[in-house]
Amino acid sequence: MPIVTSWRNLVDEVAAKFPEVNRNDLHCHEGDMAALTRILAEAHDLTFAEAAEMVTFRLAQFVEPQRLSA
Repeated sequence: MPIVTSWRNLVDEVAAKFPEVNRNDLHCHEGDMAALTRILAEAHDLTFAEAAEMVTFRLAQFVEPQRLSA
């Protein structure tokens, strides 16, 4: 997954990799990584922990700059 620097790009990447995810839900929760995790879990019948692992390891490029700016 390429490095993404905006929520819109992140939504595009997530939707490309996980087509079951509702783009509109992700856009409504802009910047909310917990909502992203919940939406992925629901779309793929995963536990929250499994989805959190996916977000942590696969989408870390987006999370890291956000954490550094806090």
